[in-house]
Amino acid sequence: ELLAQVHAQVAEHAPRDRLGVGDEQAQVALLSGNEVLYRESLARAQHWVGEFFESDEAAARAMSREIGQLAGITVAAGIPDISRSVLALDAMMKQRLQQGGEQ
Repeated sequence: ELLAQVHAQVAEHAPRDRLGVGDEQAQVALLSGNEVLYRESLARAQHWVGEFFESDEAAARAMSREIGQLAGITVAAGIPDISRSVLALDAMMKQRLQQGGEQ
């Protein structure tokens, strides 16, 4: 009977623990700009919310809504266009080489 109680408690807390790990992965992905990991972490979290649904329907619905909102966030930051800077630097280097490397 004790073993059954322990097993039931572990089964009840497992989805919450997995959600916590998924949350941490999503945070790391968000901070590092890793769009793929962020999306995968949210998908895993959404899966575990489904597992959690049976034990607490209201909380599961709330978590599912929040995950949906988080999914709307664009993680990958745009890379700035530095082509004009590269061209200017290239022109400056060519000019210096033509002048014999003198400043």
